[in-house]
Amino acid sequence: MKSWLRSISAVGAGLLVGSAAQAQSEPSKHPLEPAGYVQPPSSIPGFSDFFPAQNPLQVPPAGAGVPANQPLQYEAEPDINGKPKVYHEPNTCPWFPVLDRIIFGDAIFVQPYLNGNYTAWTMRSAQIPFAIATTSVSGLRQGTIGDPDTRIVLGNSKLDFGTYSGPAISGGAWFANSDVGLETSYFTLGKQSVSGGVTGAQFPVLARPFYDTNIGGENVLTISSPGLFSNGSVAYSASSQMWGIDIDAVFRLANNENSKFDLIVGGKYMRLQEDLYISSSSTGDPINGVINFAGNTYLGSNTLVVVDGTKTIVQFYGGTVGSRYSYTIGQFTLTGTAKVTLGEEQSTIIGQGQTILNPGVGQSTANGGLTVVGLNNTRRQDDKIAWMPEVGAGVTWSPLTWASFNLGYNFAYLSRVARPGDQFDRNVNPTLIPASSTYGVPFGSASPSPRVDTSDMWFSSFNFGITIRF
Repeated sequence: MKSWLRSISAVGAGLLVGSAAQAQSEPSKHPLEPAGYVQPPSSIPGFSDFFPAQNPLQVPPAGAGVPANQPLQYEAEPDINGKPKVYHEPNTCPWFPVLDRIIFGDAIFVQPYLNGNYTAWTMRSAQIPFAIATTSVSGLRQGTIGDPDTRIVLGNSKLDFGTYSGPAISGGAWFANSDVGLETSYFTLGKQSVSGGVTGAQFPVLARPFYDTNIGGENVLTISSPGLFSNGSVAYSASSQMWGIDIDAVFRLANNENSKFDLIVGGKYMRLQEDLYISSSSTGDPINGVINFAGNTYLGSNTLVVVDGTKTIVQFYGGTVGSRYSYTIGQFTLTGTAKVTLGEEQSTIIGQGQTILNPGVGQSTANGGLTVVGLNNTRRQDDKIAWMPEVGAGVTWSPLTWASFNLGYNFAYLSRVARPGDQFDRNVNPTLIPASSTYGVPFGSASPSPRVDTSDMWFSSFNFGITIRF
């Protein structure tokens, strides 16, 4: 798979190098020299290196039809929107074009631009596809799944992270004397978090359910129960964060007066990191309290905290092909883009289960929680082929020759994404649970098993920003 991706990258690199060589083999023409260069004052050291003597442009003397302190205008090659690029220059500072030549070389790249956007994203909600906490409606039973008296009070729900937001930056330029350009874009989204929980004050009987593989049926870890455990609580917290980068070559296949059509070939990298942590805390009754921890029994008022966590890191990278069409009406340009990326998706799942007796100074800790124990309490990785189609539409307003304002919408789909809630396994051998009375007894299967479950994911985003042309 990786050798196939390297082949695609080599072909893309060949296209870029070939295009650059063709651009440099032709006579160089700076976009600001249709009639020559502005001759700078001789007092500026080194400026004459950038202004050949055989191609000068004389600055109009005062009173020769150009009012003092008014801008001169020099038209050059069309800009990226196909409009004549007009360089505004105060006649009191005729040597400013040299900065453009210093930064971008001897017309290797022309018409560079930089775009800054604010983006607002939404994506498919993650899931908690199992019951986190249950209660007994009558208050007389344990809260076991399948019991008519049991009610689920936490879990079996969506994790809606709401709207993500963050900056997006893009930029690019065209090779001189060619219809080939380079562009890149980068985005990052702020970390989003959600949480929830229930307490024994709300539900006197509170339990964390699981499927006991040794008895072949449902069982619970009791968190709160009158006369046995007080101050019980169960809670969850989850977070999500994403960023990505694109690097593309752009081939202009059609360049008409009002419309443009581009072929896009390049690469994409995207990283999505999410986590889900479930924790419970219970304190034994001073008289009747019994807490099991790592094969030992503790009587009285002891506190036990059980934590089950899973973190997922999804990295997607591959080759991209696509197209872009734009149509200009006056100062407005309508743009539509369609791309698809095929590549490798690397999913890393990190189990983080832990049980703590009497948190604080002198606490005792055991490896493993309730469902994140054994082989599921490990770091594992899975590589798959995945694909990501995306479409976008936008409108650009260009009231100035050097600046424009844009508004757009994008939609993308990514296949086979590992999300944290899908990696929990309710099928547990209780001898692996530090809070179980049978902990450490060599009996039964090695459940839960290490999982890498995936689901499809979609993203949509609105963006607005400004483009500066140099």
